[in-house]
Amino acid sequence: LRLRNKNGLGVIALQGDLRAEAIQPNQAWIDGWNLDSARDRIVGVGDFDGNGRDGFVVTSDWGIGILGHDGKRWRQSVGAPRNTWFGGWRWDATVNAKRDEVRAVANFAGSSAAEILVTSDWGMGVLRKTGDTMQATRTYTRGDRIGSWAYDPANRIMATGDFDGDGCHEVLLFSPWGAGALSMHRNTHLAMHANGERLDGWALDVGNNVIRATGDFDGDERDELLVSSP
Repeated sequence: LRLRNKNGLGVIALQGDLRAEAIQPNQAWIDGWNLDSARDRIVGVGDFDGNGRDGFVVTSDWGIGILGHDGKRWRQSVGAPRNTWFGGWRWDATVNAKRDEVRAVANFAGSSAAEILVTSDWGMGVLRKTGDTMQATRTYTRGDRIGSWAYDPANRIMATGDFDGDGCHEVLLFSPWGAGALSMHRNTHLAMHANGERLDGWALDVGNNVIRATGDFDGDERDELLVSSP
């Protein structure tokens, strides 16, 4: 369990009782990252090295980092300021009107380690840790085709999950036209449905449908969507 409080950052573990395994005070450096729990935003957790140990993604007005604890000390494995190029993705580019967002952490493009799904007003991308930096394994901008889906940065990411059981997460997008479940691993669409279309007994309404959760609700080793409507 990772907690933040006014004093900084801590890892709390259950060992009979709850105990603090590691504490990092504010304004103390984790390698190249100056921790500030009032400024920093922890936006995702995953095994970015494929070594069985989770790290976490942190963003701030300065940039983006991947931090973790190796059992002995806090470490920064990635740290990069705004405008850093990760392959074809320019992180939080100052030329863009809006700030970049981390939308999810999962295996999106077939890696053995966790990847980071990011969006900006330029497009959507998948970042993978490589050494002490990251590379964009997927980038999509306005008009790019993912199967038959024409991507637009105005598309809304509603959920991610392993909808086809291939071990990779897919992305569910809503647009004014309708909904699309897209595989970035295979660069194709799994399903596309126009707004108002009936999905058996459910009428798709991208303006009012709310995705509440994803999970394997029927035990078929594929994720489903839990959706509600007024």
